[in-house]
Amino acid sequence: MANSGLQIVAYFLNVIGFVLTILAIVIPMWKRDDPYGKQIETNQKYIGLWYECDRIGAFWNCEKDKQFFLTLSTEVQLAKGTMITASVLSIIAALLGIVGLECTKLGESSHGEESIKGKIGIVSGGLIVISGLLVAIGINYYAVTVYRNFDGSMMRPDNGIHYIYGPCLIIGWVDMVVKILAGVAMILGSLGAEGDEDGGRFDAGPYISGQPLHNSEYC
Repeated sequence: MANSGLQIVAYFLNVIGFVLTILAIVIPMWKRDDPYGKQIETNQKYIGLWYECDRIGAFWNCEKDKQFFLTLSTEVQLAKGTMITASVLSIIAALLGIVGLECTKLGESSHGEESIKGKIGIVSGGLIVISGLLVAIGINYYAVTVYRNFDGSMMRPDNGIHYIYGPCLIIGWVDMVVKILAGVAMILGSLGAEGDEDGGRFDAGPYISGQPLHNSEYC
């Protein structure tokens, strides 16, 4: 039996996950220089997927990375590809989720046969889970690369600067968890078909004046 409440929670979790994905994509803080041992801690360097920023006190100077996609490092290519794909899948899942929600009329059958709403909801949940897994791949591979490069070598492509995790990695990890939970909740909430044994969506008992109609058709 479908659970409209669980579906609604899952839907809004997916929206939250989408917002987190966009924040992680646009904020240039995937990694930052290690402040340990620096003489001037107010001078900071941040690197994102699109921009590199230098912060000197309260002033920021950001430059867009103009390298061709295939010339970028592997972790940046993977992060860009997975995060953009994850955001697209979240949008598709949200559109399908509107149809799959049991509290909407979209996708209902007018002839009494089994509705396809549950199947659409399951597909939506599956896309959300895939989106979360893509975020996990991009974020974790990038994080592993930052960890491995933190070795003090002056021969690294980052000119020997020690980089540590930036705030965007934390946003990505939260996004990963939120989306996977949202996808699982949407799938569980879409199992079965809401209604009584006769396929009706209204209370089968007689209507008594003064009592509200129990209609689960609307959110």
